[in-house]
Amino acid sequence: MADTDALPDDVPTLNAMIARQQAEIAHLQLWIAKLRRQRFGRRSERTGKRLGQLELHLEELETGAAELDARTEPVTVRCLEFCKSQTTRSGPR
Repeated sequence: MADTDALPDDVPTLNAMIARQQAEIAHLQLWIAKLRRQRFGRRSERTGKRLGQLELHLEELETGAAELDARTEPVTVRCLEFCKSQTTRSGPR
């Protein structure tokens, strides 16, 4: 709260100060209401659901990639072994 010694003595200036403070209060109340809607409104629930769906999809993709790597690794090893055996049998080309 403001110190009473720092306040002006004339009424019009005091009224102007009160009006500015009331405008600032109204502005802050609007911001608070907007932030509450963002945090607790229906859109926030949809955003949360969408985020959960995206995380689940990402997990499925990562699992699929790991399974694919596990299946292709033995084939890659066999291909490398075959290439080495062909090089040692017939010599370098």
